[in-house]
This record gives sequence, C-alpha cells and structure tokens, in this order.
Amino acid sequence: MAAGEKDEEEKQVESYNPLTENVLMEIDERITCQVTKDGDIEKFELKGILYLTLTDPKKCHAEVSMDYSDFKGLVFKVHPELDKQAWNKKKILKGKNSGE
Repeated sequence: MAAGEKDEEEKQVESYNPLTENVLMEIDERITCQVTKDGDIEKFELKGILYLTLTDPKKCHAEVSMDYSDFKGLVFKVHPELDKQAWNKKKILKGKNSGE
C-alpha cells in the first residue's frame, strides 16, 4: 500500500463520528448457554435487540429490510410503535406513522 493511500484511509477513519450520523443502528445480542462437564450443550438461547436511532427529521421515515431466510426457527417480536403488517408481509421495519 502506498503512503498516500494509507494517509487517505486514516483520514476516513478519523472523520467518522457516530454521534454526528443521521441514522444509527446498534445490535445488542446476549447468549445464555448450559453446558455439561463433557462440553455437550444442553440449552442454548440467543436474544437480541436492534436499536435504530434517527437524528435527522428529514430521515424520520427510514425503513430497514431484514433477510433471515437461512435461519429456521427464529422468533421476532416487533415493537408496538412499528408497522406489524409491513413486518409480517415484507420483513420491513418501519414506524406505524411513516409516510408511504
């Protein structure tokens, strides 16, 4: 890698400030697992929360499309302020009052 390319890459990393971004997505996952002395898994549970923060009023109608077709048996609970029909039909997370 040339010196000029490295300097440009460092500038891009330094210029990113998540507190100034308009749309922030954060995922919090927690795993609970019971394992025997031999290392066999008796119980496994994964719970996660997806946080979406919109700081710009112009972007208040953001939508998040989810694809989890490779994972069978997952159960998702949608927040009461989200459009459940959009989630059930298209797997899109969006607010109930978002303009179409």
